[in-house]
Amino acid sequence: MSDAVRPLFDGLHTAAEHLRRASDDLKVAAETMVAAVNHIGAANAAFGTVIDAAMHAQNEHEDLRRTVNRLELMVMAQSVEIRTMREQMEKQQGNCS
Repeated sequence: MSDAVRPLFDGLHTAAEHLRRASDDLKVAAETMVAAVNHIGAANAAFGTVIDAAMHAQNEHEDLRRTVNRLELMVMAQSVEIRTMREQMEKQQGNCS
């Protein structure tokens, strides 16, 4: 090969090597991007699970609050009944004496 063509050949060879390395790097970058997108999808699914769990917990909390409220009302109604029964018993005992 003539000395005048050698720098051209060497330059093309060097450029081709850099392009090959760039291609390899782009393949790795593409694989990394795919993996990143997959991880983002998995994180999104996990957030969906978290949101569902939070909504379920909130619903359970509201159900428990309603149940406690009903129980409080029942206890108050029973205490009124007991008070009424006690007053009736006291009247009956007073009438018997």
